[in-house]
Amino acid sequence: MLATIWTSASETTKDINEDVSVKEYYQGATFRPAAILDNKLNKFCETSLYISLDDGKYVEGGASSTVLSDQTGVQSGFDVKFINSLGESDVTVVLLRSTAFNEYIATNWDHIVENAKPNSIWCLSTSKSSLNKIDIQKLKNKGCKILLYERRGVAPIGINIRDRLLKEIQNRVS
Repeated sequence: MLATIWTSASETTKDINEDVSVKEYYQGATFRPAAILDNKLNKFCETSLYISLDDGKYVEGGASSTVLSDQTGVQSGFDVKFINSLGESDVTVVLLRSTAFNEYIATNWDHIVENAKPNSIWCLSTSKSSLNKIDIQKLKNKGCKILLYERRGVAPIGINIRDRLLKEIQNRVS
């Protein structure tokens, strides 16, 4: 089982160091819950963590933080990478701020649904106004399980939703 997590970078960081992964580099309440979720999901399935940067760029969470300073591991095409991952992803977790969600998810929703793996699990977390821009029923029509978190404040995911997601995955794996 493969889970992909798509989140936004944080302004709170550690120092860039070859021994520090990108996942460890970003800190603070806007990012740490995504890293914690990645660790928890990794107990049940293979995970890939993708962090959205500016201008449609992204970096993988397992890369060394040095890629941020020399740009070697920073890649373009966040939206394309996201859509291309959907056919293989059993679990798709989107923890994006509303501006990124609107730009990458809402504007590509029909294409996303078309590429979504049937019967996959989805956890979508953003503002209520951004969630209202997509038609969740289209994913449900593909047999997908949908968990929604209306983001308020800085926390990208609530503990209750995180626990429901983990329980859903645990039920599928066992």
